[in-house]
Amino acid sequence: MSTSQSVTADSSVSVVANFSVSSPWVIWGTLYAAYGISMVLRLMPAFAANAMRSDLSLNVDVQAIGTMLASGTTGALCGKFLWGWAADRWGARRIFPLALVMESVGVAVFSQVSSMPLMQAAFFVTLMAQAAGWPCMTRVVQACARPGQHGRVWGLLSTSSRVGTLVASLGPAALAGVLPWRQVLLCASGIGLLAAIAASLLLPGQASAQRPSGADDNRDGGSLLETFGGFFLSSRFLLMAVALMGMAVLWDFLLLAPMMLKDALKLSDADSLWVTSVVPFGSLLSLLTGGFLFDRLSRRDRAYVMAGMLTVATLCLTAFSVLPSFRLSPSLQLTASTGILFVFGMCLSPCYYIPVSVFSTEFGGSHCGVLVALLDAIGFAAVAVFCHWSGQIVQIAGWQGLLHLLTAIGLSSAVVLLIFLIRESRITR
Repeated sequence: MSTSQSVTADSSVSVVANFSVSSPWVIWGTLYAAYGISMVLRLMPAFAANAMRSDLSLNVDVQAIGTMLASGTTGALCGKFLWGWAADRWGARRIFPLALVMESVGVAVFSQVSSMPLMQAAFFVTLMAQAAGWPCMTRVVQACARPGQHGRVWGLLSTSSRVGTLVASLGPAALAGVLPWRQVLLCASGIGLLAAIAASLLLPGQASAQRPSGADDNRDGGSLLETFGGFFLSSRFLLMAVALMGMAVLWDFLLLAPMMLKDALKLSDADSLWVTSVVPFGSLLSLLTGGFLFDRLSRRDRAYVMAGMLTVATLCLTAFSVLPSFRLSPSLQLTASTGILFVFGMCLSPCYYIPVSVFSTEFGGSHCGVLVALLDAIGFAAVAVFCHWSGQIVQIAGWQGLLHLLTAIGLSSAVVLLIFLIRESRITR
């Protein structure tokens, strides 16, 4: 290579490097789109469940669908640990595109096979690959965002999962009218591959993290076993984990909300689903504004604001336990339920997404991907226990008993979150 060619090549590399560093909105936009598309791919097999049951060539029933969903859940849990470590080791620019390719291939295979064991395996791979998203985003935010921007960046990025869920609900429904379900899944797979190419070109490579001054206990270096030990010996980690467990249970109560609305408030199936659908809209609104508020407030004020919002979200569930006693007309009951769930989603989402993401970014050091994956797995475990026992609680104590239990969980989480954030205000300045 000649000297002029070498200079030109070096200049090109420099331009690309400077473009990545000096164009944060390109980075955030790439992460936003990539994670949103990964959520669409994640939901594609579930979208096809009803079409699969109607497909006589498959001969699947509800039990087979349930087994398939369970295999995906197992894959997601495995992926949380695999990709957290991989993102820390090799960086988001390599891992996120790889995961998107695997997820896209999983959806494509799912769309073409007719054997239930193969479908289960494809769904396992799909959800395992999708678990890479959050650890990869944590690595990029740690490297590319200033500490004073963490709240607003995470507030923005957190909405990508909600937008992805909405797109996965509306997009396939529109395509299903003109395409068979297998082709709809293939279209989604193709979009996932395009997202992988874009992520590999636009995401930055490994870079040094921008940590806040005064942040301590960052677990840099050391083996993975030492890292886990360091986390579990840290009171900061334990407080965040306990608060997150309670918030995860509150968030996943939304899976039971349509049944609760139908049984306790006598809403129709259609009205129950419609009322529940307002939660993502409240979530989007609060995450977009809550991130900026999180950054602007002093660290001590954040503690009171976040704990207050979590308390309000908890009281929304308490309101459902007393709403039947008011004997409202059906129209008023529908309006009240819609308003309560909108406020619930608006108040819970910033508490659930932003503190844990900011904490993982600031505290995790070179193992921030492992940290966010570990916290996610702990929340997942709490939800699994809750889902296992929730049905029995409803049978014994009714929906009112379950709502009272959720009130206790939510208020306890609010207290723990308050203590955690007050301690953070003293540790990290």
